Amino acid sequence: MSNVNIFIKGMTCDHCAQDVQDALNALDGVNATVSFANSMATVKTHENTDTNRLLVAVESKGFQASLITGDLHIVIVGTGSGAFAAAIKSVEQGAYVTIIESADIIGGTCVNTGCVPSKISIRGANIAYQQAHHAFDGIPFNTPVIDRKAMVAQQQAWVEKLRYAKYESILESTPGIALMRGTARFKDSKTLIVAMHDGSETEITGDRYLLAVGAHPMIPAIDGLADTPYWTSTEALVAESVPEHLVVLGGSVVALELAQAFRHLGSKVTIMARSTLLSKEDAEIGEGLKAVFENEGIIVELHTVPDAISHDGSNFTVG
Repeated sequence: MSNVNIFIKGMTCDHCAQDVQDALNALDGVNATVSFANSMATVKTHENTDTNRLLVAVESKGFQASLITGDLHIVIVGTGSGAFAAAIKSVEQGAYVTIIESADIIGGTCVNTGCVPSKISIRGANIAYQQAHHAFDGIPFNTPVIDRKAMVAQQQAWVEKLRYAKYESILESTPGIALMRGTARFKDSKTLIVAMHDGSETEITGDRYLLAVGAHPMIPAIDGLADTPYWTSTEALVAESVPEHLVVLGGSVVALELAQAFRHLGSKVTIMARSTLLSKEDAEIGEGLKAVFENEGIIVELHTVPDAISHDGSNFTVG
């Protein structure tokens, strides 16, 4: 007898694994155990068994199958750029990989709510601003009418295209990477428990684990803020209207790029920074940005943190 391990992509539950197991065990001389959690079939069979028959049996149930040539199973929690880079390199070096994602979409921050949508939004806002702020003779100034909803629709269409090109297509084309949807927590040093979206739980074991879980916005502990419909950068990037007055709390890169973008789209903007602008960088950079922003009409208040924030259903009050 010989042992054959098969990596299986596309299973979504234990029932899927049972279907595959039944299909494999229907073959002569095959004794198979299929694990949904590990995306793998462990097969005991005769030495002269054609392994292609095993793969065909798995594929007959609608799943992708490939032989595992290495023994290392790497489990990655998260599906952002770091997670995918590690998964691809691991497969290239002979491992098989399971990646776990709790969100409805894969790709992490950069493509979905960070670099990609923010740079598209900034570029569009800058083009709008330049129409009324340039130094070329013979080109009349123009204040454009902003259709923010159309801007967001185009932006998100590009997000979807790039998410497919950089993430989803890699899953489709790389046999050694399987996706599991759920929220992971450690049971012990070798085992994860994954809470699936249907309410069930499954255990997964690996030889190595990578936690590439990303980050989330830090919400300041300001009295009343939690009870208001405030934006983080995530909401700001997909907002379909341009606010009359936007108050930005923070002086870091994300805060400043959004502040300038909305100013370029026509909002009155006030920045409140608890220290200086880009306080972790050289002081001259923050000072230069402050001068640029003020020249563009942005109000910059340094060393300022509101004591309280409230919302009356229409407007915010910052005090």
